[in-house]
Amino acid sequence: MAISISEKQHWKERIEKKIKLRIHSLKSQDPALFKEAEVVARTTAIDSLGISDDLDQIEQLKSQIETLENQKRDKGVSIIERLSGEPAMKGYYSEYEFRNSLDNLLKTHIQKKLKDFLQASPLGREVAKLESEKENLMDTIWLATSSRQMSDMWTKVLKLLAEESTAFQQEILKSAKPGEE
Repeated sequence: MAISISEKQHWKERIEKKIKLRIHSLKSQDPALFKEAEVVARTTAIDSLGISDDLDQIEQLKSQIETLENQKRDKGVSIIERLSGEPAMKGYYSEYEFRNSLDNLLKTHIQKKLKDFLQASPLGREVAKLESEKENLMDTIWLATSSRQMSDMWTKVLKLLAEESTAFQQEILKSAKPGEE
């Protein structure tokens, strides 16, 4: 009996929730490891992309700009206070858009470095394996509920792309398909 797309989505969400809980449990065993992994992954991603000096220069320029902005703000506040005879509110400086854009650009590189770093630890390897299963969960569910022909095609596509199926997908591919026992 085939299951509907909404049923597949339901099971994806249920399984994903269980995987997330297990990942959280594993990460809570050694939170310092995962915090260090994030720092090391970001640093090595930046270094491997050759942008470390550029980012240092941006930080120096930011500091200089911040100093100038503060001086400008203070001068403006002084003028307003002098003219109004009352204290004036000071503004703030934010570089949210720059940091957000940079983080988005670095995301792929950081994820790769994070996976590399975590491979050195048994706990890290277990979390990385579960993260991979979670990322591929919808494909796995579709494989489990598709015909043998679709499973065969999936295997051939992965071979064509020089990729491997996850451990969970491999188990699913070994299993008998609905109506094909």
